[in-house]
Amino acid sequence: MKLLLINLPKNLDNRYDYDLVIQPLGLACIASFLQSKGFDTVLYDANAYHLVRSEILQYIDQIGPDMIGISVMTYQLPIVVSFLRDLKRRNSHLLVVLGGPHVSAEPQSTMECCMDVDYVVTGEGEYTMLELLTLLKQGGNLDAVKGIGYRHENNIIINPHREMIKDLNELPYADWSSLPMEKYWDVFTTRKNYARIFASRGCPYKCTFCDAPRIMGNKLRKRTPENIIGEITLLYDKYNVREFLFNDSTLNIDNKWLVSLCEEILKMGRPIIWRCNVRADRLQKDILHLMKRSGCVKVIMGIESADDAMLRSMQKGESLDDIRRGMQILKEVGMPSDHGFIIGMPGDTVESIHRSIHFAREIDASVVTFSLATPFPGTAFYEQAKQEGMVVNDWAKFDFFGIPYVPQGMTKEQLQECYRLAVKEFYLRPKYLWHRLLEMRSFTNLRINLWFAFRILQRRYRLGVLARKEVAKCFLR
Repeated sequence: MKLLLINLPKNLDNRYDYDLVIQPLGLACIASFLQSKGFDTVLYDANAYHLVRSEILQYIDQIGPDMIGISVMTYQLPIVVSFLRDLKRRNSHLLVVLGGPHVSAEPQSTMECCMDVDYVVTGEGEYTMLELLTLLKQGGNLDAVKGIGYRHENNIIINPHREMIKDLNELPYADWSSLPMEKYWDVFTTRKNYARIFASRGCPYKCTFCDAPRIMGNKLRKRTPENIIGEITLLYDKYNVREFLFNDSTLNIDNKWLVSLCEEILKMGRPIIWRCNVRADRLQKDILHLMKRSGCVKVIMGIESADDAMLRSMQKGESLDDIRRGMQILKEVGMPSDHGFIIGMPGDTVESIHRSIHFAREIDASVVTFSLATPFPGTAFYEQAKQEGMVVNDWAKFDFFGIPYVPQGMTKEQLQECYRLAVKEFYLRPKYLWHRLLEMRSFTNLRINLWFAFRILQRRYRLGVLARKEVAKCFLR
């Protein structure tokens, strides 16, 4: 059986509609694992090549797989449903398996809304896909495979979840050889080539807006520093990668392990730069100094809100004082940082959002992102939103820019105006623009920042498709 794992673009009909281009890390990990077990597995990133629907369908015809696997974010579901409809018209015998964040949270409704889906995989996909492929090859009962959903007669069967992988070191490195490494970048990128890797999986925190525990569990599982260094060395030597982002939910949960990782990076003898996600209440000066020496050039820290009542409501596990202390430590160490705020969570008001905007303006030398609150399936936020009467009529709105939810006591117009104000008050200040210009470290970074600035203005002022095409052509060359 030949399996094709494919990463689809966010817009199948407009190759110029994209924000960033990052590796499909989950699919790459599953691909390498199945390849190591002897299964004929092809990984293809259609998003990196900016392909449109007809080109992707032609590629699938050329490859001739028996099964196709797709990872689905919530906002992608309508796109995936329409794509599979076209795909099955061309090849009705092709088996389809879906996985990823949305499917892990909503396996039943995913299969109900898309009759072209044969199987779904929930949670970590490596061992579940291995068992499913083995069973399809050798025969057996599908009810014995944990972590899948399937059709039986006229019913949809969702099996119990699979236990999380205990020893991450037993997994092979991701299938980097199948990815066009020179094409990847995100808002941080200053050097090519660029890669995201994971050093751990799982998160013990209970933030109401985060769906990570649904897929990766709420127990932290770590690779050994030596195992991580082996993959970094491979990427450095074979794929010319010089810049890394650790894709972990939070890298500084276990600071003792983080110290060991930084020490191993220093011993590696290969100069790299890297970034990671951190929590304010876990920051320590000595560890931040060590991180800087090992190549860390920036940390990303979610603030979410500058209102203590909102932080408690989100079950963030941090107070505004914790965040201020963390910011002071970063300043004393001289560690650059990016910060994120969420606008429109349950309990938010115009006043609490304005407090967040004001607090963001205090962070002069940092990048700040404002996201509209999105109740992703699998989160406590989603359950609360449903209890408040939220009706889902378009999953495409669940992309941080649509407005699928409005907190009680606010109107949609008020929320939109708060978001516009946040963009105007922060991004369009001369002082901020001057700081961003001073932080430019390469022509690559300049181009990326110009693209993101264009996308922000596009969303704010609804610039047309023609303008987007002209700007995007510069980035496709």
